[in-house]
Amino acid sequence: MDSPEIAIVTPDGQVAGLGANRVAGGTWEAVDDRTAMLTLATVFDNAASAGYVVVRGPHEVDTTGDAWTCACTFTVVGADGTVLDSGDAPASARRLPLQGPDLVGTALSEVPVWTSVAAAAAP
Repeated sequence: MDSPEIAIVTPDGQVAGLGANRVAGGTWEAVDDRTAMLTLATVFDNAASAGYVVVRGPHEVDTTGDAWTCACTFTVVGADGTVLDSGDAPASARRLPLQGPDLVGTALSEVPVWTSVAAAAAP
């Protein structure tokens, strides 16, 4: 599983995301009362390759308004404009709860566990 990301979604249709390995930005627009179409992009430039990734798809909010799922797709584009890869990228999220300082020392159940890239590569 990829590392989790923190997303900021604004009422004017903007999205910003920050993950352990990427920063992304994009836009969204309501389709109906519980669905928004979203386009999100992130760029990369490392020793192996350079380019950008686009994630697109309908984000469906559940009846509580505190979670969403997406049957998203991804497209990886090289720095020269060549499409390098594409496919399905299902995603889901939970709204972070408002919590007081009395919960110090308590993990957020909304943040899933994952395997660190660095830990997975270690011998």
